[in-house]
Amino acid sequence: MYGRKILQLTVSLKRKSIHRLFLTLLLAGFFSNFFPANSEQSKAQEIEPAIEGQKKPEFNGNPLNEVAIFLCRENGANVIVSPKVGKVPVFFQRSEGSFFDQMERLAKLGNGAVVQTDNVLAFMTPEQFTQFHLFPPIEGVQDSSVVSLNFQNADFRDLANLIAERCDLGIICEKSVRGNISCLLSDVPWPIALHHLAATLGFQCAIRGKTIFIAEKKKIGFILSPLQEQNSNGKKVSFQCRDTDIRDVFGAVTQLFSKDFISALSVRGNVSIKFKDLEELEALNAIARTQGFVCEEKDKIWVLTDSMISTKVKELPDDPFPASASELLSICFRDVSLESILGLIAQKSNLEIGISQSVKGFLTLRMTNRAPHEILCFIAASNGYLFSFDGKKVTLKDPSDSPSTIEIIHH
Repeated sequence: MYGRKILQLTVSLKRKSIHRLFLTLLLAGFFSNFFPANSEQSKAQEIEPAIEGQKKPEFNGNPLNEVAIFLCRENGANVIVSPKVGKVPVFFQRSEGSFFDQMERLAKLGNGAVVQTDNVLAFMTPEQFTQFHLFPPIEGVQDSSVVSLNFQNADFRDLANLIAERCDLGIICEKSVRGNISCLLSDVPWPIALHHLAATLGFQCAIRGKTIFIAEKKKIGFILSPLQEQNSNGKKVSFQCRDTDIRDVFGAVTQLFSKDFISALSVRGNVSIKFKDLEELEALNAIARTQGFVCEEKDKIWVLTDSMISTKVKELPDDPFPASASELLSICFRDVSLESILGLIAQKSNLEIGISQSVKGFLTLRMTNRAPHEILCFIAASNGYLFSFDGKKVTLKDPSDSPSTIEIIHH
């Protein structure tokens, strides 16, 4: 009797084991249909034999920048990697040959190229490679202290600021200077490090005084063009900002020198600057030129505008609108409609102001104790408008507008 029960129990357990096995196989087939193997893994399995026969690559789909930095760290080499090739996954196996030959092979796997100058390897696209040697090295440097950097996908402006900070220099980046970059640099003279980082991304560096300028090659000449001579009061300022509206920066710096300012309606853009101990003329021109604008001073009013319009500011007469103390106005606006500003001036000064149809936009300015006519004259000159007045009647007209389109601003 006991033997029969044991036999029945054994048969029952075997049936349960078979059921479990069947259920396991069924579920395995189900999940394989709905959750296929990782596509990158499948791709690796297809690529591996084509690369190294049956041998699995040492680097199996890693981003090129990680592979390059790892190998250069092992070999004590300095390296910079452009983001356009750094993100490409590569399947790479070290082989016989020189280290540079292997780096060239790695670059080709990322559809890029590699160049070695000043003991620094730089990975980049073929297009960047053709431009790299066109950028001259940084000249006029008295201090060549070394820097060490180890970053992956870091903002180039952050690295440039870090180098400038370590060398106690200011730095001004033109508006197009953007991009992430990976690097491993050990005890490299800072002019070489900064030059290679910038050139890899297609930018040129130059230094004037205690300030580094970085811009596109075609714009660096404009930024560094000679400044107009100006009587200096000896005052210097230091200022730092990151991605800040140029009108706010320009207004803040002019205020440090106790000057009024006005920005043209067309002035837009953000600036990233850091300068130390700059005089008024150099500081304000550096801010303006990084965005492709120019600035002019007249009667202690700084005008930020386009180069095509700046001549109108120069042609303004000195103090042409004498006014009594009771007639003077002090106004400060940021990005306010021109019509609203003109309406306020008309209300405060009891003027009749007429504007043509194209006289519109948003204006930023700060004027302190100025005659109403003078404020209106600077608004017109900074934007290329025609200005005329006859007693209490003032007109601002766009040169392209018909006189018939002039309308009176209501208070």
